[in-house]
Amino acid sequence: MMTHGIRAIIVLGILVLGFGGHPLHAQLDQDNFESYAIGSTISGQGSWDTWDQVAGVDSEVVGGFNSTVGGNRSLELGPDDDIVRLFNGLNQGRFNFTSNVYVPSGQNGAYYFILLNTYEHNGPKNWSVQVEINDATGMVEDFGGSSAITGQSTPTPIVYDQWVEIEVIVDITENDYSAFYNGSQIMRDNVWQNGGAADMRCLDLYNGGTGTFYYDDVLIDVVGGCGNCCPFDTLNCVSDCATDSVSLDWSSFQAGPYPLGITVRRDGVDIASLPGDATTYQDVGVSDGVHEYEVVGVCTAASSWSTTCSLIHCSAIDNDTCATALPVDLGVPTAFDTSFALLDPAAPVFSCANGGSVDEWYTFTPTCDGVFNISLCGSSYDTALEVFDGGLTPGDCSTMTLIECNDDSCGFQSEVNLTAFLGNTYYIRISGFGGDRGPGTLNIGMAEVTGLTGFYDCTTGFSEIAWDGAGIGPTYDEYEILRNGVSIASGLPAGTTNFTDTAPLIGSQTYLVIGTSSICNISTTGTALSLTAPDLTATDVIFRAEQPGGAIDSAQAIFDALTATGRTPVIIEGQADAASCGMLDPAVATTERVWFCGGSFPNNQAMNAASALAIAEAQALGIGIYVESGDAWGFDPLDPAFSAIDGIGDGVVDGDDSFVAMNGLDSTFGLDLSSYAAITYNQDNAADNDWTDQLVATDLDLLGPEAAAVWQESTGLYSTGVYYNTDTGGKVICQSWEFGGFGGDQNALIETYITALDSGGGGGPTLPEFRRGDSNGDAGFNIADAVFLLAALFSGGPPSSCADASDANDDGGVNIADAIFKLAALFSGGAPLPDPGSVTCGVDPTDTDPLDCASYNCP
Repeated sequence: MMTHGIRAIIVLGILVLGFGGHPLHAQLDQDNFESYAIGSTISGQGSWDTWDQVAGVDSEVVGGFNSTVGGNRSLELGPDDDIVRLFNGLNQGRFNFTSNVYVPSGQNGAYYFILLNTYEHNGPKNWSVQVEINDATGMVEDFGGSSAITGQSTPTPIVYDQWVEIEVIVDITENDYSAFYNGSQIMRDNVWQNGGAADMRCLDLYNGGTGTFYYDDVLIDVVGGCGNCCPFDTLNCVSDCATDSVSLDWSSFQAGPYPLGITVRRDGVDIASLPGDATTYQDVGVSDGVHEYEVVGVCTAASSWSTTCSLIHCSAIDNDTCATALPVDLGVPTAFDTSFALLDPAAPVFSCANGGSVDEWYTFTPTCDGVFNISLCGSSYDTALEVFDGGLTPGDCSTMTLIECNDDSCGFQSEVNLTAFLGNTYYIRISGFGGDRGPGTLNIGMAEVTGLTGFYDCTTGFSEIAWDGAGIGPTYDEYEILRNGVSIASGLPAGTTNFTDTAPLIGSQTYLVIGTSSICNISTTGTALSLTAPDLTATDVIFRAEQPGGAIDSAQAIFDALTATGRTPVIIEGQADAASCGMLDPAVATTERVWFCGGSFPNNQAMNAASALAIAEAQALGIGIYVESGDAWGFDPLDPAFSAIDGIGDGVVDGDDSFVAMNGLDSTFGLDLSSYAAITYNQDNAADNDWTDQLVATDLDLLGPEAAAVWQESTGLYSTGVYYNTDTGGKVICQSWEFGGFGGDQNALIETYITALDSGGGGGPTLPEFRRGDSNGDAGFNIADAVFLLAALFSGGPPSSCADASDANDDGGVNIADAIFKLAALFSGGAPLPDPGSVTCGVDPTDTDPLDCASYNCP
């Protein structure tokens, strides 16, 4: 047992109700703000506080403006103000909640009246009611809580420049509520909670805009009354480590004693029976650790009220103060758990991360000078970290100086680099953001080699890497180079700053540079660098842009299917701008198709601007393009370079989690997937949510009108795949789901996709071929073509099926000048017809005009 003196923990109680029906309303809680000084902030008065006890969002009591009869005060909420009032956990029965609100006209804000069924400062939260008063829409609407709306929501207009009542009637037992504004019902019979608590815990008043609004007369009643069996109001629990005791005191709305007395329980076990009018109790001989107390007021055998509090009594850990800090060693992971820690009252106030409600202490004494990485990465909660020097008197917190402080470095966990010196002792303080706590691991190692850069040299075929010679720690005695986890060079001497890999592997490779210090007897963990050695002989280039960690690996699935069908693919890690040395240029490489795998939520990675440009340029060169990317950042908004050629309409609708099976469709112009029906789909994040986009084909993109849906959700609710039969360049397939999750024959599907992508040439421009001047399409060029054209122009003859063929002078139009040009070329020594000429079929080299060749018979 630790004896650190008195540590007081005061916890508001949580009421539990158990009663039969009663005939009247019973007023449980009321605040008209008349008891507070004008100009004072509300936090700390009358059970009011700020959201998560954050500074700078408090509200002010103002005078001369109120809705209370005979009163003159109300609560003013300015921009970003966010205040809460905690209630006593009413978790059975029906309650009526009312408050008056005043919204001035002429503002542009959004104001909120929120009820939560679960709320702890910097802890769990679950919403039940979210009434929004929105100046932009002019409407009041209840958006429900953390779960989906099941009731009937009916927005109503805002009433400006007068006091209006908001009313919420809650039935905790039946798990529903209804809400009213100015007498109009804005929510009917919505679920109170789903995944939260059967409780009314907190009122949150929040100003999310730029205006100002006012509240007054906050009231909560028991519907039906509570008669002679009313709830508790508060419960305070105070821990005293010096006497090994916990003191409890409470108040209630009960008019007299509870008829059958009061019972006190600790951790579910009865420890005291008290008279019905008791208001205090002291529990002695309490063991260190977490305890829950419950005070029960018993009215009858079938009805009672109770209130609870939880606390940590003293501490269950040995290093709970800086004076009792435990030593840790370089390179040795140290497990810790702040779940049962308390705050060292002698320690300085935590300077970052809103930490400091708990702390655990360690010391580190390095055996060499250097810069060391102190890391809580991988811990189970939102950590906070401080490092102090030892001060003039080690262990005396008052003489220590803060050196480093960090909140979030690796996700929500903390990490610092500490410049430390041989023989000095440093104090490490572990806490949690906003009082968060839990288990974790403390690691201390040498800081990584810094400044790692590199590139692939297209001329030499070598990969070149470089780094900072001394790193940020001590001078390393030697370096080791790893490629894909395998050592390719070791024993590089101190002072080395570069390395050439003369035999890089094809594709994306990960290099690590590890520095070793014999003085500290430890090596760095290594800094990663990814470089790509291009494969100019591959038929297919696959970009794995998805962030690591997803259950579905589409890039590998596409690679396997392409290999199985006789192609030679290569996977490039990252975005398409990682392709180098002409990989996406058919004049340099043999690439026929590009496959971009952006992934789906939560590991999705949208195409960046450089990648979009690279893919658009590849498409213009005739390379077929496949893109998969989930959620609304996948296709909308993408960089204009690609979004203009993807065949998908702007304003992509974010998806949902219902896409677990699919049907194929026939585009009618080159990709027919209609034989696929009810094919299962394995979502990457099926246990939670995959958010598959709803894609709609457009005929407005730059490359022609032929875009159509080729996949849809199996019930036909929305489409998830589009094929774009472009007029020029490579064809494009886009889908909002991952190929790797396709439950059908992936090899067969990849073959079908390739056929569609290659329909334009699979590596060459997809322009129609024709003979210039052959207006009548008989595969020859003679006077009959001039006669055919003149008849079409002036005497009602049929038009040519290939307007480009009739454009004899290639000026982008079809008119009498073309007939004259033809006759001159045939009979009077005029210029020959422009390319492709009149003898052999070919494409129009100047295909920038509006003319097209809908049909022409070239052998």
